[in-house]
Amino acid sequence: MTENIKINKNQLVSVIVVTYNSSKFIRETLESIKLQSYSNIELIISDDCSSDNTIEICQKWLEENKSRFTTTKLITVSKNTGIPANCNRGLNESHGSLLKFIAGDDVILPDFICESLNAFQTDSQVAVTYTSSKTIDEKGQVIKSLPTEKYKSGFIFEELFFVKFWPAAPSFMFTRQAVMEVGGFDESIVVEDYLLVLKLAQKYKIQHINKFLTYYRIHSSNTSKNNDFLFKGHLDTINRFKNYGGYKKRMRQLKVSMINSYSRRNKKEALNLIVNNLNTISFKTIWVIIFLRLIIPYKYHNKVFKREIVN
Repeated sequence: MTENIKINKNQLVSVIVVTYNSSKFIRETLESIKLQSYSNIELIISDDCSSDNTIEICQKWLEENKSRFTTTKLITVSKNTGIPANCNRGLNESHGSLLKFIAGDDVILPDFICESLNAFQTDSQVAVTYTSSKTIDEKGQVIKSLPTEKYKSGFIFEELFFVKFWPAAPSFMFTRQAVMEVGGFDESIVVEDYLLVLKLAQKYKIQHINKFLTYYRIHSSNTSKNNDFLFKGHLDTINRFKNYGGYKKRMRQLKVSMINSYSRRNKKEALNLIVNNLNTISFKTIWVIIFLRLIIPYKYHNKVFKREIVN
C-alpha cells in the first residue's frame, strides 16, 4: 500500500551532482543548474576522487556562484568508490525534500525543476517524475530525441521491469521520503538508478512530464557504453526480484540479449552463455541465435536483431 507524499511548493530542492573526471563538461552541467527558474536550490557536488582538475573547476565555480543557491557543498574523497556510493554521499549530505541527481556531463533545461515540482503536486502518491529527453554528443549536438509515445505514468513497475521503455537517467527526480524508505542507492549494484527506480515503482506512482527538459550526454567515457558492465548490473538487479511472477521471463529475456551481443564480439563467450543457461533459454531461441549470429555474415546481423537499449 502506498503512502501519501506531501509536497510544499516552496520547499528546498537538493540538486546532487556526481562527478568523476568530469572536467570537460562539468561547467555546462553546473550552468544548467544555475539557470533554473526555481530559486530554492541546495547544490551539492560529490566527487569520486577525480584524477583530472574537476575539483579545482568546481571550487572556482562555486566560489563565483554560491550566492545563487540557498546552500552549496563540495564533497571529496581520497579513493574512488563507484557511482552508487558517490550518490549516497551526496544524498546523506542533502536536506531537500525533493532530490535531483545528475552526472557531471548531463544538462537540464531551465524549467526542469519547476515542471517536476508541478508534477509531484498533481498526485500525492507520486514519488518519481521523469521528463522527455534528448541525447547529445561531446559537442552538445543532438543525436536523437528519445521517443515519448511509449512513456507511461502511474503504477508502471512491470513496464519498467521488462524495459518496455526506460527514461534517461538525468530525467528523474525523487522525493526524499521515498528514496530513504528504500535505503537509498544499493552500493553492490553497478546500475544504481535502475534498481532504485524499480524499488520505488513497486510502491509508488511514477509521473511522466511530456516536455523535453533533459539532455543525456553520450561520449567515449560513459559507463553506459560498456555492454558487459550493463549486463552484469542488470543481472544483479533482476536477481533482487526473484519473488516477482515475471522474474523468469525477464531473466530469459536478458540472457537472450546477452547472447545476441556477445556473439557479435566473442563467439566463444556466446556459446558458453548458451551452454550455461540451457534450462532457462528455449532451444528454438538458441538455434535461431546460433544460426543468425554465428553463420550468417555479420553485415546482416543488425537487420535481423534489435538490441535491447537501456540508458
